[in-house]
Amino acid sequence: MTKSTIRRTRLAVYATLLFILISQGAYSEERDGATIYVEFCAACHDVGTAQAPLLSDDAYWTELLEQAGSTSALANTVVEGKGAMPKMGGCGDCNQDEIRLAVEYMMPGGHGSAAITRQQIEDVLSTIELPEGFSISLYAKGVTGARQLALGDNGVVYVGSRGQGNVYALVPNTQRSAAKAVHVLLRDLNEPNGVAYVDDNLYVAEIERIQRIAAPGIGPVESASIKVVRDDFPNRRWHGYKVLEMSVDGWLYTAVGVPCNTCDYRKSEPIFGTLVRLRPDGSDLQIYADGVRNSVGMDWHPLTGELWFTDNGQDMMGDDLPPDEINRAPRKGMDFGFPYAYGKNQPSPNYTEADFPPDLTPAVYDLQAHVAPLGMAFYNGDMFPADYRGHILFAEHGSWNRSSKVGYKLSIAKVEGNSVTEVTPFATGWLQGEESLGRPVDVLNLPDGSVLVSDDQLGVVYRIEYAPTDTTARRPSAQNIAAN
Repeated sequence: MTKSTIRRTRLAVYATLLFILISQGAYSEERDGATIYVEFCAACHDVGTAQAPLLSDDAYWTELLEQAGSTSALANTVVEGKGAMPKMGGCGDCNQDEIRLAVEYMMPGGHGSAAITRQQIEDVLSTIELPEGFSISLYAKGVTGARQLALGDNGVVYVGSRGQGNVYALVPNTQRSAAKAVHVLLRDLNEPNGVAYVDDNLYVAEIERIQRIAAPGIGPVESASIKVVRDDFPNRRWHGYKVLEMSVDGWLYTAVGVPCNTCDYRKSEPIFGTLVRLRPDGSDLQIYADGVRNSVGMDWHPLTGELWFTDNGQDMMGDDLPPDEINRAPRKGMDFGFPYAYGKNQPSPNYTEADFPPDLTPAVYDLQAHVAPLGMAFYNGDMFPADYRGHILFAEHGSWNRSSKVGYKLSIAKVEGNSVTEVTPFATGWLQGEESLGRPVDVLNLPDGSVLVSDDQLGVVYRIEYAPTDTTARRPSAQNIAAN
C-alpha cells in the first residue's frame, strides 16, 4: 500500500467517524464547532485511538488538512461520502454547516488553544472597527472556550467556559490594562458557562448545578472550599448553558433554556423555558419569568433596578424569522410567550392567538433573526463619552444556520425609559464575508470605565477603552455610533 493510499484511507476513516459522531443529535442556534466536538467527538479524540487521533496531535491534523486542501474540502468529504462513509442523505439530523463547524474546530488553532499566537490575534484585532476614539486590545489569551466574565477582588477576572470544563482566573498587570497570568481555577466541570462573584465568594453555574467557592484566589481550588449550592437543575445540554448574576437585593438569577428548538414543557417540566432565582445558599428556588426560550445574558438597569435580558429565537423559520429579543422583566410572574409567540406577540408556527396564555409580554425590542444575543451589560463607567452611560452593550455571538451570516459583533441598544429606541453596531469586523474570525460572548464593566469582552472561538478576552484625541475633541454620541 502506497503512502498516498494510506493517507486516503486515513482520511476516509476520519471522515466516516466524524460523520457518525455528528449525526447522533441536533443542535441549537449556538451549535458551534466546540459544542459539536464536546458532545460527539471528544469521547474518542480526547483519548486517542488507532482510528481517532488526539485533538492535540497538530501534526496529524495539519497533514490531513494539507491533503484535503482546505477545511471546506475536508468538510465536503464528509458531506459527499467516500469509501465506506454514507452520503449526507443518510443523516436526517445533520446539515453541511454543522459538519463544517466541527471540522474547523478540530483543525490546529481552531479550538482556541493557548497555541494561537499573539500575532494571529493582533491580525484579528486589526480588522475590528470601532467609533472614533475607541481602541481594542488583547487582555488575555489561552482562555479556551471563554464565556461569562466576573470581576473579583484585586482586579482578578473569573471566566467561565464552554467545551472545556474550566474556570479561569485572569490576574491583572500593574496598570490593569491586560492579564499578566492566566490560571485554571477549576477543571473537569460540566460546562461551567456562568460565573458570579459576590462577597468574597465565586459562584459557578454548570448545566445541572451551582457551586460556591469561598475566597477563591487565583490557584487551584481546594475541595474543602467548594460547596454545592444546588444540584437539581435538569442535566440537559441543549440550551442548558447557564448565565449567572446576583441582584442588588441578594438573589442569584439564572436561566433554564428549553432542551429543543421548539417544544412545550410548561405542564410536564415547567422549569424549562424560564428565568429562575434562588437564595445564595440554594434555598427558595422560584420561577421568576416564563416563556423564555434561551437567555444567556441579563443585567439590571442602573437607575430603576429592573431586570433586562436577551433571548434567542427558534431556528428553522427562515433567514428573517423569528427575531431575537431584548426583554424587560421588572417583576416576578411575567410571561414572554415561548413557544406560543415571539417578538411583539406574533404567533409562532402551529399556534394562534387563541392558544396564548393570558397577559403575554412582548419583547422590548426585536433584533435581527439569528444574531444570537448573549452577554449584556448596562454601561456604567466614566471612561466612555457620557451619552453611552445607561445604555446596553451586548454581544451578538452570530448565526450558524442562516444563508448569509449575521451577528459576530458588539452592539449598543439605546434605552429611553422602558423602551429601546435603536440598536447600532459598536464593534464590528469579526465577520469577514462568510468567515468568522471570532465570536463575542460576554461584556464586563471594569472600575476604570473600560470594558472586557470574551470570545469563545479564539479563547481570548479583549479590552475596549476610549481615549479622546485631537480629532475627537467633540466626543461622538451613542446616537451617532453607526455613522462613525
